[in-house]
Amino acid sequence: MNRTTLTVCALLSFGCAEEQMSKYALPPAAEVVDTPRALRLDVYPPGNLGLLPQSFTVLPGDIEDVFVALAPTVEIDGVVFGEIPSPVDITIPSEEAAPVEARVTLEIPNTVMRGVTTSAPDGSFRVEVPSGFGYRAVAVALEPNELPLYLETGLAIAEATTLDIDLALGVPVSGTVLQDDGSLLPSDARVQLVDAFTGEKGPPATLTDTGEYLLRALPGDYTIILSGSASGTIPNVPFDVTVEPDTLSVRKDLEPGFLSASNVTGAIVDEDGRSVDDCEVRFTAVSLTDLPAEASAVVATDSDRNGLFNRTLAHGTWLMEVIPTYTPDTTLSPTRQTIEVGESSQSLGEIVVPRFANLDARVLIGGKPARNIVVTAVEQGFNRYTYTATSDANGWVNLRVPNVPLDLTLQSPDSEQPITRLEAPLPGQISRIDLNDEGSLVSGMLLDPSGNPLPFALLEIRDAEGILLGTTLSDRSGTFRVTVALLEDFELDSGF
Repeated sequence: MNRTTLTVCALLSFGCAEEQMSKYALPPAAEVVDTPRALRLDVYPPGNLGLLPQSFTVLPGDIEDVFVALAPTVEIDGVVFGEIPSPVDITIPSEEAAPVEARVTLEIPNTVMRGVTTSAPDGSFRVEVPSGFGYRAVAVALEPNELPLYLETGLAIAEATTLDIDLALGVPVSGTVLQDDGSLLPSDARVQLVDAFTGEKGPPATLTDTGEYLLRALPGDYTIILSGSASGTIPNVPFDVTVEPDTLSVRKDLEPGFLSASNVTGAIVDEDGRSVDDCEVRFTAVSLTDLPAEASAVVATDSDRNGLFNRTLAHGTWLMEVIPTYTPDTTLSPTRQTIEVGESSQSLGEIVVPRFANLDARVLIGGKPARNIVVTAVEQGFNRYTYTATSDANGWVNLRVPNVPLDLTLQSPDSEQPITRLEAPLPGQISRIDLNDEGSLVSGMLLDPSGNPLPFALLEIRDAEGILLGTTLSDRSGTFRVTVALLEDFELDSGF
């Protein structure tokens, strides 16, 4: 097997014995950001040690054996509070700071280092995270929910501390939402502020009977998302807005274009013409007529006991996916097609869902049969259902799978055999699978915060998109070895 070696560099490293770490300088996360071809090493310690999952960075290098030091768990407590607006003037508070029930999240983006909790009615909260830096704190008000989204980045958490979160009053962001002809949107219309940098979402607000809305925001750049209920017809339409410091209020009227919609009906049947009930029929907008190009929508319905479905859709082009109910005895595949929705109601007629297909293939390594290889097939799109089987003594594997394009993953019980990934256009087009025999060795020792070896921890190596490339357990002495596919195909996770 051809291998290169990697260096493991901690996103966070605390408490490792100095004499052990002296020859393995671990760069801070800021130095890892611009390093090409970096991977992520996630460590899941045994549950009885009081340690939380943590992420590290894997870099190309010339050191084969490295120490990976886990950070201790620290407790963060605090209070969430804010100011309730006056019913007379929305720009001033009606009382002093009041406690707020809120969802509080502390996380380092693109890692497994995360703690989530909900503050009590008195605003108090407590959450545990591994010590480290680069944390993001987010608080979304639940009760009262008229308060702004709170977001703070770049937090360093080295020890137990208090984090009081002041949602303040926020700047009123208000306006009118009307269609191009001056008419109101359906009654389920709502708006929501989304932080433009992180994608964090604030509390939603409904429209008044006259199409008015009111949101609150701290200074920053945001996107206002106009949307409707899951059962409605209103697509998601984004509008950019900036709240400048020292601004008393922001007026932002939203003009989403003109929403026109029609009914779409059809019948789901199998290849024998029998109706298929309880299928999910999902529609994803490709382009929508008379609405901004940025508008998007995903809506769904189910077929009834006669296989019939009926859905009102905005005019435009849609991708329709039909997904039969999944059970261990499922024999029907999902299917998809593109439809056009125009001025009048239309019937799509009968939509046939095909039967499952056989994936019969022989797994080889170096031209020889490979036994006990776990083969996992995942649908491309749809609900990404997963199907798994293990190769027999002669390398053969048989899977009953949907007759759709599949993502295949092959994993050996030997952690030094890299995971193989490939795409199968259709199950019947795969008859032989050659395992990847080239990889990069990641080896080293896990240490707890006191510098002692950490046995029996689960390690996962993932690429920039979070795809699993290799997994193993540390042994009794805390050492680990795992091989992943060669680095030339990898890209940096921009969140590091």
